[in-house]
Amino acid sequence: MRRRGTVRLAYAPTVALITSLIAACSSQPITETAFVRTATEGASLVSAAAETLRGVHAQPPSLTIEYGTGAFINYHELIVPIPNSLPSAQGAPDPQTVDQLVGLVNESLEVLAAPCFLPDCDWQSQLQTFEETKDALLAAAE
Repeated sequence: MRRRGTVRLAYAPTVALITSLIAACSSQPITETAFVRTATEGASLVSAAAETLRGVHAQPPSLTIEYGTGAFINYHELIVPIPNSLPSAQGAPDPQTVDQLVGLVNESLEVLAAPCFLPDCDWQSQLQTFEETKDALLAAAE
């Protein structure tokens, strides 16, 4: 009589083979480069900043100014290293593209450092900066 543990071990080679075959048939690489990870992380963070800004300015607001301020401090801290790491990240595209991305990320950092949470400011231009940065980072990561 077989024990359950031995039956499970008998299936291990089959599961490993199926997993390998699926991975080999995929058009996407199994691992992503450091550049792709950094770019998608940056895109995610500026997208979160855009949603926070929208939430503070929604009618009625879904987020408080205090929440937005705290969140922007955290986003800023997480995004600060990205402009320095993009150029040297393994898998980075051509230097011209990287320079453009670094410029956009730096613009987003400026917005994060001086957010517009009051109703009488031009928060839509800040939102546009975040959206442009996000779109460029995602496009470069593809």
